[in-house]
Amino acid sequence: MKIYIKYLLTIAISSILILMQFSSFAQNDTLPQKQEDTATHKTFFGKMLRLNINVNTPPYYAIPSTNPFVNDPNVLDEIYHLGLRNPWKWSFDRLTYDMWIGDVGQDSLEEIDFRKWHSAGANFGWSCYEATHVYNTDTCKNKSAYVLPVFKYHHDVTWGGECVIGGYVYRGKKFPQLQGYYICADHQSNNAWKIKSNGTGGWNVYLQKGAPNGIVSFGEDEAGELYASTKTGDVYHIITVTNFVEEDPGMKNINATTFVYPTLVDNHTVNILLNDHYNFARIIDMNGNEVMKKEIGNSTGRISLHLPNLSAGTYIVQLIGNKTMQQKIYIMK
Repeated sequence: MKIYIKYLLTIAISSILILMQFSSFAQNDTLPQKQEDTATHKTFFGKMLRLNINVNTPPYYAIPSTNPFVNDPNVLDEIYHLGLRNPWKWSFDRLTYDMWIGDVGQDSLEEIDFRKWHSAGANFGWSCYEATHVYNTDTCKNKSAYVLPVFKYHHDVTWGGECVIGGYVYRGKKFPQLQGYYICADHQSNNAWKIKSNGTGGWNVYLQKGAPNGIVSFGEDEAGELYASTKTGDVYHIITVTNFVEEDPGMKNINATTFVYPTLVDNHTVNILLNDHYNFARIIDMNGNEVMKKEIGNSTGRISLHLPNLSAGTYIVQLIGNKTMQQKIYIMK
């Protein structure tokens, strides 16, 4: 099952407002102090705040008595979670109320953080750790004191990206195969992921290639259907398409792989990254008819096939040489 992606977030639940504050817009985060300095916990930078906004007098909010640091003189009472860098973006699962956070990394890693709905006072580790990797552990506690991400990926536009865009857990009814999966993407690459608990304390994560370029935000409607928007103003509906191969981001031998992308085609162009030698590329419709054939002459590297005259539907890209490889694609209209 393949997903196809075809919107700073604050959320108010009853009279309680949850909001995030970035750590810094600086390239090396020179503004905030070190993670465990007392002064760092006396600012809102890199924190999630929880406020009671049912107040009609300045400062127009009160601090809930159940906030985790109300009895800690070294931490501001408004703070609910800390140790974030640039949370873009975050959401609640509308069914379980669990929290998901996409936290943009610094030098080499992007991360997705998760907390159960009743958990409070988590320290996600920045700037001691970038995801699970040491960043600057001066004055830091033992690594076990921090809540590490459920998913991370490297700055690699083939299998990762450079700027995570947090999304939502799908709770709609149109696509039951997607039920309970958290959907996120990367702004710089054409990659998206779906994530779900494996039921034993771990997580199943599936890479979905061919997402639209430049995703900046996700949103959900009243029915729980999901959407994504891009920097050019396009809005896409997230749907499922059956019979597509899901990529496991744990795959390491990527340089020995020939693959076709995107598998969901919305611009009449299919790319083939060739690391093996093939003589021809064919496009075959679901009736077995050859609708296009191109000689590729033992090429390696990336080639593009332009498909301007094909109708919407499912096709097979077949590569023929000393061996044969094929991949299903779906052409959108």
